[in-house]
Amino acid sequence: MQRDARDKMLRPGEGGDDRVRVCLRRAWQGYAAGSVVPVSKAEAKTMVASGIADTVGAGSTGYETK
Repeated sequence: MQRDARDKMLRPGEGGDDRVRVCLRRAWQGYAAGSVVPVSKAEAKTMVASGIADTVGAGSTGYETK
């Protein structure tokens, strides 16, 4: 994902869906920790639909960031 798009979604008041911002925050926390963070089915759908995650683990238990 391009850095500009990520920054725009994380900045308050500049558009972007709240769910996407929460998912992005979780994605980068997991990426920084070098781990796969568990996500709910709703989060998984949001992450894949918004292009945050390439794949979602079996049973929507995790993701791999782009």
